[in-house]
Amino acid sequence: MKAMAQRKPNVLDAIIILLVLGIVAISMVLFMGKEEKEVNLTTIEFDILATDLYPEHADSMKDRIGTPITFGKSNKDMGILKDVKIFPYEMLGMDTISGIHKWEYHPLKKEVILTVEAQVVETQDAFLSGDEQIAVGVNMPFLGKGFGFANAYVLGIREVSE
Repeated sequence: MKAMAQRKPNVLDAIIILLVLGIVAISMVLFMGKEEKEVNLTTIEFDILATDLYPEHADSMKDRIGTPITFGKSNKDMGILKDVKIFPYEMLGMDTISGIHKWEYHPLKKEVILTVEAQVVETQDAFLSGDEQIAVGVNMPFLGKGFGFANAYVLGIREVSE
């Protein structure tokens, strides 16, 4: 008994002590670090630009105004499709005779600006909707009932007054 009390700590004892301290630290961070913060939701409208669409695809979006739309890369954030504006697809082309580049309309393609309304959390730098940051210029894929597009971008954001 006396030999056990006078034993020097070894490497195994140090590892056990470090493991216990690590478990205590991780549990404190996980369980005590979460504070309940008051979340103020803000209603915003934002415009999404989708280009290089066939007319049938663009028209199918116009028929879905008022339906839910999923936006962002996480496929969890939802909003309501409020408006769809369809324009001719403008592209940079070259005049083969003069060799000058100029903007011209593609004869078979369209571009669409979708207006989406969503409930978001307003932070100091951005609007957050679940997992997605909504900011001008951000790539914003979307999916609605019967339509979707992967390479769309946010053009503008407006706060909705209620």
